[in-house]
Amino acid sequence: MKKIFWLMIWFPALVWSQEGNTRVAKGKFYLNASSLAQWSYITSGFGDFSNGESVYLLQAGGGYTVTDNWVAGLNVRLDHTDTWISKPKWLVGPFVRYYIPYRRVLFFMHGGMSYGTQNLELDYVVGAPAGSSIHITYLNYEFMAGLAIPLNDYIHFDIMAGYDALTYKTDREHKITENWGMKWGFSVFLDK
Repeated sequence: MKKIFWLMIWFPALVWSQEGNTRVAKGKFYLNASSLAQWSYITSGFGDFSNGESVYLLQAGGGYTVTDNWVAGLNVRLDHTDTWISKPKWLVGPFVRYYIPYRRVLFFMHGGMSYGTQNLELDYVVGAPAGSSIHITYLNYEFMAGLAIPLNDYIHFDIMAGYDALTYKTDREHKITENWGMKWGFSVFLDK
């Protein structure tokens, strides 16, 4: 584990030391894929479920560079929270990302939101009527800072860290989960 930590520190430092001018030019298509591990705390919740939880997700997105260094697009995410709601959920929504070129790397700020719904069967809940279910609405906001390391002219390795808030809402209850975590993945910039 220690070796992985040092690799994450020294590899970006080695890339930063290289001279070069990297920027994200207007008019490129953008694709990304990432995964995330988060640790969270619940600020308001269902009954007594107020301890922390783990969140794992896979996210894919596509967009367009509307001006130099600005990307806007749409993300699709498969979210799995390690709680009593163990069924994975799909969320979709817009994002915006601003790149800050520095030598051969790109720092960036990322913000986005996503929305999804889910019907959850309550067959496993003691005392619930047979065949009953609840409808859950999800709203997610994320704000992250990151580093994109170019692997070639098109592909970048992304490392991000930041804040994520996920709201669960049913007819009777409301829960907000605030997360701090790291996301890593790849992004691709394609010419028209």
